[in-house]
This record gives sequence, structure tokens and C-alpha cells, in this order.
Amino acid sequence: MTGSGPIWLFAVLQAPFLAVALIWIYVGTVMVLILFSVMMLDLIPERLLPGRGGALAVFGAVMGGAIFCQLALMVCQALEQPAAPLPEGFGSVSQVGGLLFSGYLLPFEVVSLLLLVALAGILHATRGAGQGAEKEADR
Repeated sequence: MTGSGPIWLFAVLQAPFLAVALIWIYVGTVMVLILFSVMMLDLIPERLLPGRGGALAVFGAVMGGAIFCQLALMVCQALEQPAAPLPEGFGSVSQVGGLLFSGYLLPFEVVSLLLLVALAGILHATRGAGQGAEKEADR
């Protein structure tokens, strides 16, 4: 709910560029999560939680359904209320780009540096795990 809330907010506020930009940001985040922390760490669910896979799947399905219902309720309530008039150019590419590279330049660069450090950390962690397994095999 927290992740998709701003996307729906921008869509209801008629700012399609911001909504699509957030979708791409979340897609990239999920891609990095899957590629580097799940696939490269070689997690096996049976070793992590033996015998609890079915209960967790049911819990996940119930929670997913609850989140979907909350999201549908939020969208229905937002569509019932009239929208306030927006300033000219709200959510346009030029306005977002101007703000991003003037008023929000430092936070933008800090986030990019943080993502670069996280990527390097994940690569270091996975290479270290792979080298340890090779040393164990040699013994």
C-alpha cells in the first residue's frame, strides 16, 4: 500500500509523468532486489523456514487481498470527490526536471551514491559467499 499510494495519488491529480516515473523507480527497485539479494545469495526456503511454506503462502495471499481491497477503496473514494484545480504545468517533464536539478540536486545525488554503495556491497557479499563455498569444496 505504501509503495503504490503515491502512484495513485499522482494519477488522480492528473500528473501522469510523475506516476509513470514512480512506476519505473519501483520496477527498478524490485529488479535490483531480485537480482542481487535473492538470486545471487542462493536462498533456499526449506533451509530458512522448514515446514512453514504453506502457512506463509496463505498468510501472504490474505495480506495481498487486504492490501488490494484497501487500494480499491482508496481509489473509489478519490474518484468520488471533485479534484481541486492544479497550477499550470503541474507534474510536467520540464517542471519535474527543473526541480530535480535545482532545488533537489543534493538529495538526488545522495540517493544515487547510496544506490551505488548498495550495489557494491551486494557484489562484495555475493563474491565473498561464493569464494567461501569454493574453499570448502577444496578441503
